[in-house]
Amino acid sequence: MTMWLRIREWVRKLFGIRPEMGDNELQRAEMDAMRYFDIQKENITAIVASSISTLAFGDADATVVAENETVTDSPRLELLGNVLKDEMFSAKRNIAAALGVGMIATIPYSVDAGMGRKIYTATVTKDRFYITGMQGDDITSCVVIADMMQMEKDTYFRWTDYAVENGVYIIRNKATKNGDEIPLTSVDRWAQIEPEIRIAGVDRLPIGIFRCPTANRRPDDVAGVPITFGCDATLDKIAKTLADIETEFERKKAKVFVDRSLIKTDYDENGNAIKNDFSDSLYVKFENNDKMAVDIFDPALRESSYYTKLLQHFAFLEKEIGVSRGILTDSESKNATATEIRRAMYQTFCLLDDVHGEFERYMNGLMYGVNVLCNFYGLDVETPYKIKYDWSYALLEDTQSTFNQMMQALSVGAERPAEVRMFLHPDEDLEEAQAVIDEIKQQSLLAAELIGQSANDTEPED
Repeated sequence: MTMWLRIREWVRKLFGIRPEMGDNELQRAEMDAMRYFDIQKENITAIVASSISTLAFGDADATVVAENETVTDSPRLELLGNVLKDEMFSAKRNIAAALGVGMIATIPYSVDAGMGRKIYTATVTKDRFYITGMQGDDITSCVVIADMMQMEKDTYFRWTDYAVENGVYIIRNKATKNGDEIPLTSVDRWAQIEPEIRIAGVDRLPIGIFRCPTANRRPDDVAGVPITFGCDATLDKIAKTLADIETEFERKKAKVFVDRSLIKTDYDENGNAIKNDFSDSLYVKFENNDKMAVDIFDPALRESSYYTKLLQHFAFLEKEIGVSRGILTDSESKNATATEIRRAMYQTFCLLDDVHGEFERYMNGLMYGVNVLCNFYGLDVETPYKIKYDWSYALLEDTQSTFNQMMQALSVGAERPAEVRMFLHPDEDLEEAQAVIDEIKQQSLLAAELIGQSANDTEPED
């Protein structure tokens, strides 16, 4: 029985439910994950996913603030902020996996193993995430392979079922050994996990789900597809061209047009022949001492032709994905103005904008789940919060032009000095920027007074 069929059967036996995804979707999820995780050969999907994720989060930031902006100090806000900070630190890696595989789910959980109760998160790709309930476009329940381990010849899985039923968040944990259910206490690191938790007062599944924005070419879009979905023909051409390049270099190695028997063989002190440093591929083999003429000797490499073909495949793949030149090919910046370069990158920017929008939904769901667990376990007093996202527009934005526009707005009273300072110092919020400006003004006034006093002291008496 194939892996995805076994998973479907295990989920049914453990929780009495079946994944919404059909056999083809389960099989596709496994294949998508295997393609992205493959490290044995050139992985174009991983390269594209990593490049887009780096562009999306290269200069991005997100912070947790109180809904009531007068609240500046709250232990709950600090806890949520620390979780968000960790997630932003991992965003490039996690979202690259989401783009490469098609979807990830990040699930908050809480344990106390002697260090005090803390909130953690676990991220799984779609080959370990099985949707079991839907309401419209909303996922209402899912089963996740939360952990796995191999001990000698035995395979252990920890399965977790997450569901929302009538405003109650239900978490059920189960374990299997080689497909057969066992108690959670059978594995030491799972022994402290509660078999079932029920949390009232939720209005949606409190986990973060990120779907790659690539269209799956069908009306429904439940599981998400990889960034290179539908590009298999081009990926195969790229793989073949890369193999042809290696073959070309291998065949164009230098040859010695003599029989191997003419090469002197050295012997060691025991009379054993020492293998010559020359590789067998250096020699032309002569059969039965027949004379052999070399009709064609063409050591020239055709690398320019092969690389031209490869770049054409790269450029076509960029078009299929929906990005501008510069992801796999060199950007068209020669003799181009700054405005032309920004226009050329607009298609990539549009994809990044989709990634940012999907990430905001993903992070809002995750932080909602963290807050739900904080309330359930009584971790600090609840403080209504919101998340502020600061995305980079470096692909389209000319910072000098933007700064000039801000200075013009400042001169006519349409911009505050603190907002101009925030543009120069993105790590400061409005209050911090205003405080620095006030301090600079005070120092300037003090300096002016000192200069005035010095001038008065040096004036000559009549």
